[in-house]
Amino acid sequence: MRSGTSFFDFTIFNKNIQRYWPLWGAYLFIWLLILPINLMFLNRRLWSTQDMLEAAQTVHETLPLGLYMAFVFGLGAAMMVFGYLYNSRAACMTHALPLRRETLFWSSYLAGLAFLIGPHLLTALITLGIESLRGVAAPESLGVWLLGQSAMCLFFYSFAVFCGMFTGNALALPIFYGILNFLVWYLRETIVSYVAQFLHGMGYGAWDRGILVQWCTPMHNLSGALQRDRGVTYMNRPEVLAIYAAAGAVLTVLALLVYRRRHMESAGDVVAVRVVRPVFQYGVAISTGLLGTILLYIFWGVSNPSNVSLVVGVILWSVAGYFAATMLLDKTFRVFHKWKGAAGLAVVILLFSLALEFDVLGFERRVPKVEEIQSVPFSSISGLNFDGGGNSLDLDEYSGLSTDSERLEKITALHHALANLPEDQRDRLGDNTISVNLDYSLRSGGSLIRRYHSVPVWKADRDVPGTVTYCVEQLLQDRELLRYNYGLNQQPDAGTMWAALENVVDAKTGSYASTGALDSVTSRRLWEAVQQDFDEGTIGIRYLFSEEASANQYEARIYFYWRDPSEDLPAHERAAAAADPYYKAHQINLLLTRQASHTLAVLEESGVLDTYRLEEN
Repeated sequence: MRSGTSFFDFTIFNKNIQRYWPLWGAYLFIWLLILPINLMFLNRRLWSTQDMLEAAQTVHETLPLGLYMAFVFGLGAAMMVFGYLYNSRAACMTHALPLRRETLFWSSYLAGLAFLIGPHLLTALITLGIESLRGVAAPESLGVWLLGQSAMCLFFYSFAVFCGMFTGNALALPIFYGILNFLVWYLRETIVSYVAQFLHGMGYGAWDRGILVQWCTPMHNLSGALQRDRGVTYMNRPEVLAIYAAAGAVLTVLALLVYRRRHMESAGDVVAVRVVRPVFQYGVAISTGLLGTILLYIFWGVSNPSNVSLVVGVILWSVAGYFAATMLLDKTFRVFHKWKGAAGLAVVILLFSLALEFDVLGFERRVPKVEEIQSVPFSSISGLNFDGGGNSLDLDEYSGLSTDSERLEKITALHHALANLPEDQRDRLGDNTISVNLDYSLRSGGSLIRRYHSVPVWKADRDVPGTVTYCVEQLLQDRELLRYNYGLNQQPDAGTMWAALENVVDAKTGSYASTGALDSVTSRRLWEAVQQDFDEGTIGIRYLFSEEASANQYEARIYFYWRDPSEDLPAHERAAAAADPYYKAHQINLLLTRQASHTLAVLEESGVLDTYRLEEN
């Protein structure tokens, strides 16, 4: 008779099911409350069949809530079924059984998975039964919920099991699990903040989050896969859930490999796998150094620390974190004789900081040549004086203007001026302060992103080539770019367009008022007049300095509204649009200027200025 190798033991499986029933029982009870019991109460309230059908068809709307439940109960299931690993006596007794480690692992793992998948199946069956009795069965929505919730539970449970293989301490598991779910995002944010203190132009937003940060932050990524559109939750990206489910299967296999080589006497240790101990030690040190310094400066109210104090703070906190991690690993306070590791870490941080301070890799000086640029998907100059159309000048890939070589020359000239801005001028107060965002798409296939915040500009530099002020003024004279920013490149539907003036003064009462919607003839004439004034450069101007804006503008704004007949709004939005003419209407607006002769003439001829007057800014 041939002997077979068993990978499953029903006794262990059944023991886990019976012993930890409060966990899966609570999980089942919550879902029963949310789905079938909720439907039963709706039925008792005498809802119409149509209302019940809509409720049944939106069962999958509970998936965002299910994401948090999967996060919590996945951890709980892993802690229960593999809890014997965190007690020396239980670990030795369990592994003294005449069972292979693979058998112990799979029997426990499948029991924990049954804690989660079993309630899903039972809830789905009961819900489907209640829907069928009322004649409102919606198996598609229920199927989406079942597959989506099961996929999320598979990932988070498997991830918790994987984390559990590396620790022998029951309290350490939830901490590791919580930290590792957000660790990559945290390191990215803190390291970027640290680097930005040294490198001009590498501020927040200058670093692409990247696919690694996105996928290694599962809570955020899965939330994005369950977005809301017009109030309905749906699987916006079902492939994301499928990938995480597959990742859960991979993590399960990796957990088994670690489990097979794990020493049972490590029960009680914070880190149970010796090869991971240095990773834990230096990981805690660096994380503590960054976080401790940030929190300390927040406590002191320091928003812009000097580079020297920043480096000193990170080194001191990192050394403290190193010794704290060593105490946890060695289970003793006598760890200061291991100072060499802390000293080496301090030297590495110091060298890294010096490399940033002197820009060894040339990040600050890197400005692409025009011939290297494919396009500028996004650029923005903010901090301009508000003129009704906004306080920034934006260029993006939708404008159709981001590949023009002459415009790219102006943008790279501004980039050169920003990169070469003397360090002693970067924190000074100028006549105005602006922020500049530059995103390049390069012909090599790469990208270059720079963010310059709180950049001072001076009036005296406006005629000095190579200065930031001069380069910004050159872009502010780009009428095609301004046309796009104001929205004057659009073609409103003549049949639905209307105009209105805001912040005009009622000639009778002397108070600020609105003209309300002007008639269609006057509105069309105003649109043509504004276009003519814009072409002549007398309206639609972004000012770099406030005095110029005040000297040329009225307080009144002219608004244009219209609807696009080709837009197909849902029924409930069509009703709202019929009741409110401003609902979902397109809009552009500009401040009136004293030089806008064509626009002012139309307002005069139409009688608007007989009833209202324009107040100077």
